[in-house]
Amino acid sequence: GSDVFLIATKREGATVNVRFTGLQGMFATEKSYSSRPAGWRRRTAPSPTGSAPSKCTCIASSGYDAAPNHAPCYDGPAMRVLIMSDMEGVSGIVVWDQVNGGAPQYEEGRRLYTEEINAAVRGAKAAGATEIVVMDCHGAGKDWNFNSLLPEKLDPDCEWVSHHAWSRYTEMFETGCDVALMVAMHARAGTPDGVLCHTISTTTWRNLYFNDQVVGEFGINCALCGHYGIPVAIITGDEATCREGRELLGEKLHAVAVKRGLTRYSA
Repeated sequence: GSDVFLIATKREGATVNVRFTGLQGMFATEKSYSSRPAGWRRRTAPSPTGSAPSKCTCIASSGYDAAPNHAPCYDGPAMRVLIMSDMEGVSGIVVWDQVNGGAPQYEEGRRLYTEEINAAVRGAKAAGATEIVVMDCHGAGKDWNFNSLLPEKLDPDCEWVSHHAWSRYTEMFETGCDVALMVAMHARAGTPDGVLCHTISTTTWRNLYFNDQVVGEFGINCALCGHYGIPVAIITGDEATCREGRELLGEKLHAVAVKRGLTRYSA
């Protein structure tokens, strides 16, 4: 029943070429999101008006004052958001010891990672998300694989997927998802200013191509989203990662750089 067919995979040294046919809109864009009919893939029907409330409620409930440019909370149709996250793109993370399970600095990295996810959750709530699921895509090794978030420090308004193989989680797509957010991504292998850059840590790939388009892990995630027709709204990570994201999806992709790489191991 899938419209995706793998017709050729060729490895040349450390370069992998993957060919797809029949895949429409492999990389979902903002256009596909804005052109959807009302209530598309939503669990609950949209409100009759889709209007925003007269005042912000998320800031008031948090006990903090609203920033001058804080937008009103959204009170329209139900919005289901999937946050796909990695660890190397977190602000303050620059060495492998911060992302490898059991390493001396790993616990510090987990705290930074969890707080960066919390920031994304707060932003999603302010923009109208009514259901947020976080998918930890970071393979830290051993039982820490896809299990690096600190549950006791996570924002209670999100659910999270723990210890499920990267890119294998599709439940949110199959039951209805409005938008995906790519948080703490890293640049593809061989990027000079990409902090901890690589393309799948369990390989030695220099290049991975989808239909002649070179991609990194961000591109793999986007292809999965595109297959299900889910738009990708934002990418966060270092400047190189944001540049890579916009080269792939276009300038309309919201990109938030949280650090500027100087080398692969400094920022």
